[in-house]
Amino acid sequence: MIGAGQVSSVAVSNGGGGFIATPAISFSGGGGTGATAVANMSGGAIASVTVTAPGSGYTSVPAVIVSPGFNNAASATLSLMPYGISGTSIETFLNRVWISSGAQNGSANPAGTFVVSAPGSVTNFATSAGGLLYSSSDRFLRATYTALRQSNGYLYPMGDSSVSVISNVQTSGNPSSTTFNYQNTNSQIGAAWRDSIQDFGQSVLFANENGIQGIYGGDVRRVSSKINDLFDNAIFPPSGSALLPSSAVANIHTIPVYLLLMTVVDPNTMAPRNVMVAWDQKNYFVATQSVNLTFIGTQEQNSAMTAWGTDGISLYPLFAQPSTSLAKTIATKLYGGEREMVMKQTLLMFYRITDKSPGQSGVALTATMQGEGWNTQAGAYPSGLSSQSAQNLTNPNIVAPNGTLPSWGGQTANVPGTAIGAVITSTSADFLLSGLSLAYRDIEAMVG
Repeated sequence: MIGAGQVSSVAVSNGGGGFIATPAISFSGGGGTGATAVANMSGGAIASVTVTAPGSGYTSVPAVIVSPGFNNAASATLSLMPYGISGTSIETFLNRVWISSGAQNGSANPAGTFVVSAPGSVTNFATSAGGLLYSSSDRFLRATYTALRQSNGYLYPMGDSSVSVISNVQTSGNPSSTTFNYQNTNSQIGAAWRDSIQDFGQSVLFANENGIQGIYGGDVRRVSSKINDLFDNAIFPPSGSALLPSSAVANIHTIPVYLLLMTVVDPNTMAPRNVMVAWDQKNYFVATQSVNLTFIGTQEQNSAMTAWGTDGISLYPLFAQPSTSLAKTIATKLYGGEREMVMKQTLLMFYRITDKSPGQSGVALTATMQGEGWNTQAGAYPSGLSSQSAQNLTNPNIVAPNGTLPSWGGQTANVPGTAIGAVITSTSADFLLSGLSLAYRDIEAMVG
């Protein structure tokens, strides 16, 4: 409230919560100056505000400003660049700022353009200072540049269906003029999803509907051939059940791993599911968390790569804490023999496992044996995939020092098939399965 041109009191309508220190109170507007106040805290919230100086010259009620950042929340002040440049992505390269599909002073530049700042400046895009507006005439730039990314001394303009490379950037003359070499790297492979792009060692990885792609110097090639079936059964936008793929890089047990969050059809439930496809430059695996993630990203600090994710409500560090609520599933392929007419029957399962849980609480596994091409009820062949009810393979002795069980056999259900396999599930907190084998016997030959 104000009276006689002074601030007389401040009424608290919402005291907030979670404050870790007393925030500063200030006043803005109202036509006057000099008013000050302090906050009185109770239980991490503002209980009341005491006016310590009423100021003078106020003709209207000023805004009360509570200093940001004192309630564990991030805050920032946004300042527009002097030339008002905006676009679809931004990168720094050779002491210049590059912005794809840049729009200046509110105009709408064509999608196949990018603007470049003057050398040594992050705000001056004037052509007289060496700035540049470049328009692509590439026939293979189908829609727009989705990103600009530098690696190994080159800048890669990445389109939705193509990747090009920029080198030999020079600014000379009076007035200044900027030139560079622009060469196409691949005219048919592009980065459809901006947030799938990540630096990964000396390469740049990104994804599209054909799989995960890598930029290696002047070459763009697919690195996900081993999981073609996964992409064949994935669900991508604009399907209503698909999320927009995003990515991150994380050190998992000190190993750098590229993670791509996408929607797939779960082969066990046949329902859509959001999972992270992970690649460590050698092997692929599928990772998930105990929350349904909708977006992931990377934080790098002191060369430690950490992945974060959100479900649209909260932010979570990924791969940070073991969980007993998350069901882990490992499915083997179906192993067939040299002769398709010979039937096999599962007998024993052997595995090497290490208990990684903090308290060495033990590991419990449940296995479901599968046999292809044999109907155990009708005794007929062929009839697709049959499975036996799950059998618990818990071993209570797996709490020895270091929690390592060199080898152990678990009696399995006797499931026949021309090809056999297993699906293993566990809710144990943290364990390493480093070896797995399935013993079987030939039981009969099919005669046509």
